[in-house]
Amino acid sequence: MNHTAKLLALVLGICMSATICAQSAKSGEQVYKEVCFACHATSVQNAPKFGDKVAWSPLFKEGQHVVTAHGWVGQGGMPPRGG
Repeated sequence: MNHTAKLLALVLGICMSATICAQSAKSGEQVYKEVCFACHATSVQNAPKFGDKVAWSPLFKEGQHVVTAHGWVGQGGMPPRGG
């Protein structure tokens, strides 16, 4: 395969990957509704309810990085990435 064909194949591969990723990306609202809503809307297993500043305040005091880590690796009864 010559240099031009290799370069063209690489560029096409990158473009196709970017298109696939863009199509499959979900909004935060979509993720919340699909993964988080079941527990955080009703406080299942003491999950802090969405919008309840008092329930969330101890977590926010630990910092956003801790809240994000809990979401990623799980915490208490919450499985990693919400299940």
